Amino acid sequence: MKIGIIVWSVSGHTLSVAEGFSKCLAEKGHSVTIERIAISGDPMKPGTPWEFTKAPKTEGYDALVFGAYVEAFNVAAVMKKYLADVADLSGKKCFVLVTQGLPKAWMGANHAVRQIKGLIRAKGGIVCDSAIVSWGNKAKDLQILEACDKAVKAF
Repeated sequence: MKIGIIVWSVSGHTLSVAEGFSKCLAEKGHSVTIERIAISGDPMKPGTPWEFTKAPKTEGYDALVFGAYVEAFNVAAVMKKYLADVADLSGKKCFVLVTQGLPKAWMGANHAVRQIKGLIRAKGGIVCDSAIVSWGNKAKDLQILEACDKAVKAF
C-alpha cells in the first residue's frame, strides 16, 4: 500500500513520531512518504498572517496519516486550514495522529482528534483510527509504540 504521512510540525516532536510511523509501516511492506506542510510567516506568533508554501497533494496515495500538534486545546490552525482546503479524500483510509505538550489526552488532544476526524469525513475520507502522544506524559515512549502499532493494524 502506498501511504502518505502529511505532517505539520514546528518543534520537531510531531515529525519525530511521523518518522517512527514511516519506519513501522515500511517494515510491514508499505511504501511510505513523509510530506511536511510548510508556510510563510512565523507559526509561533498568533495572529501573524501566513500562506502555504507547501501543501502536499493527497492524490496518488492509497492511505494517509495526518499528523499535527495541539494548539490552544484545538488542532493546530495550519493543519485545520490544510484539511479544509485539501482535495477530495473519498474512499481513502486515513489515520489521525495528534501530539501535545500536556500530559493528559483530555487537555486538548481529544478535541483536536475529533476536529481532524470531522474534517477528513467532510472530504469523504474513511477514518480508520487515531493516536495521541503527550510529550508531558511519563509514558510517552509507550504511547509512541502503541500509536505505531495502531497505524500498522489500520493499514
